[in-house]
Amino acid sequence: MAGDGCGNYYVFINSGQLLGKVAFVDTMSNPNTIEKIVGNNLWIFLRSLLMRG
Repeated sequence: MAGDGCGNYYVFINSGQLLGKVAFVDTMSNPNTIEKIVGNNLWIFLRSLLMRG
């Protein structure tokens, strides 16, 4: 799990239908629900994160 500095966080899903994906959880919207999938796998997520910088 990693945060975005605003109280929201990113999670790596390690089981179930979304296995291997990285998701974003917006704690203001609903802290118990995935807001969106932000990477189809960890490496794609990390690459996109580094490319923003």
